[in-house]
Amino acid sequence: MLKDKTREVRFIFLGWGHTPGDGYVWLPKERVLCTGDAAVNGPRNKLLDANIANWPDVLDKALALKPLHVLPGHGAAGDAEILTGQQKFLRDLYREVKAETDAGKMPAEMHIKLPDNDSNWVPNRPDGVATRY
Repeated sequence: MLKDKTREVRFIFLGWGHTPGDGYVWLPKERVLCTGDAAVNGPRNKLLDANIANWPDVLDKALALKPLHVLPGHGAAGDAEILTGQQKFLRDLYREVKAETDAGKMPAEMHIKLPDNDSNWVPNRPDGVATRY
């Protein structure tokens, strides 16, 4: 933690979401949360090192701070809707992939359909059609 007469800055770890070492910067007085890549605004997620099953739970901890302003690792700044939107996308993606895996499908055979309200987090092809995972 850094603190002077006007500002307090906390460096926090909330768990493994995007990577095992996700760090956040929290300004409690201003209620500003800087997320690094643990939260992004838009189709900018890299899932290679992610713990997708745990990531939404980590975002619950970030939401518990009740941030007014969220500065994501990528994309435009906003409010807590960045966290809730990303969280919903991750839960939907996990659920759909698990259902396909439980049905015995291999990744090349999977056709993942996510709800339309996840579209902010799903990359589009050059023709504007949302990419299926």
